[in-house]
Amino acid sequence: MGSYDESIFYQQIEEAKELVKRNAKFTEKYGKDLYYNNYYRALFQKEVLINFFDLPEEDIRLDPKGNTGPDFNSIMLEIFNGEMKVQWHKPKNLTPKNLGMCRFDKQNDEMRRRAIYDYDALMYSSMRRNGRIVFSLLILGQENMKHIHPLFKKEQDAKIQEIELCQQKSKRLSRDDIAIRVYDIIKLLNDTNMIIILDGNKTNKVNFLELIGDK
Repeated sequence: MGSYDESIFYQQIEEAKELVKRNAKFTEKYGKDLYYNNYYRALFQKEVLINFFDLPEEDIRLDPKGNTGPDFNSIMLEIFNGEMKVQWHKPKNLTPKNLGMCRFDKQNDEMRRRAIYDYDALMYSSMRRNGRIVFSLLILGQENMKHIHPLFKKEQDAKIQEIELCQQKSKRLSRDDIAIRVYDIIKLLNDTNMIIILDGNKTNKVNFLELIGDK
């Protein structure tokens, strides 16, 4: 066995302490913990919305009702129950298989299953670990959201079957969430009911699918 370099461990400790201290100062200054409920990711998504729609900063409100309410709302966009999703993107390029998933948790609970049908907006972003957003998918308005409800229903039905099977066999449910492929959402929708933002600029469905090598 190779020798263990203890100095690496203590270097990690010192760097972690520095990050915690900086976050504490941020929390004291702005009243928000960057790491709580992934607030820093929502900040980066908010920046995309502000820049793309040329909105005043105060129009996009994050967690307007705390953890019990929507992820964001906007008076100017007429969004009152918006949901935000992020997935880390490590590969160099975008492909149909690595666009990511929109995950909705606690789908073993009937009230939580019904709640996702009440969203009047969905923003999904593929983000690198340095905070740069590669692309975002926006669905704005209840009417446009209805187009993806069949995807919700399909995954929920499969989850309910899984729950019932686990109950019959007295087994523990491995995951309580459902996952919907972003690729499936894009293929289902068109440019009239979704917006794709790539590197800060709007692109259409045909160009985006060509970019990711969709056949």
